[in-house]
Amino acid sequence: MNDLKVYKNIEKVLIIILVLIVTCSVTKVFSGIIEDKVTKSTCSALNGVYVVGTHAGQSYCDYRK
Repeated sequence: MNDLKVYKNIEKVLIIILVLIVTCSVTKVFSGIIEDKVTKSTCSALNGVYVVGTHAGQSYCDYRK
């Protein structure tokens, strides 16, 4: 009986850890995409050249003329 409670608690902890990992991963991906969108709109407003990065969140604005 005691072992069953321990296994259920371990299962709950593992499910919580899995949900946290998925949530962090999704947040990291979407934050990079949002950062790129903001950089692109800011760059066009300030007459810069938008340079696309290789991954989400790595784009930047080049102000050299």
